[in-house]
Amino acid sequence: MSFGIITRSVPETGLSLSEPNGYGIGAGVGYRGFVLDAQYGRDQDQPLSLTEGLNLGVSYKSENWRTTVRVAEENSSGRGTSAILDERKYSVDLGGAYHLTPSVSLSGGVKYSLSYQSDRTRSAKDAEQTNSSVYLGTAINF
Repeated sequence: MSFGIITRSVPETGLSLSEPNGYGIGAGVGYRGFVLDAQYGRDQDQPLSLTEGLNLGVSYKSENWRTTVRVAEENSSGRGTSAILDERKYSVDLGGAYHLTPSVSLSGGVKYSLSYQSDRTRSAKDAEQTNSSVYLGTAINF
């Protein structure tokens, strides 16, 4: 079992565009090759901008391979140049890795993302955008 906390904070009087204020927390539990983990984060990049996100994943690792399924959700709100904007992002990631040697592994996966952006000052329809990607990589451990 693992547990971690990441924090960034500045005094309220020192909040500026170059000094973000936020935190992240995560935990994972593993049993017989299975790992279930979750992370939550909150970040205030600017005085009028806020981002929150939740990330959940499950993975299984055997002697020579590993597979992972991860879902994520992120909400951002703030003021743009002339409007109040909200953005919601959702993603699903399916990945895996095969260990070629104890120190070299080949990894890859597929990720699908969906995002909505809305302008709260107008009654216009939300803008929707979808993205998908395939990724390949290698990891070398020393």
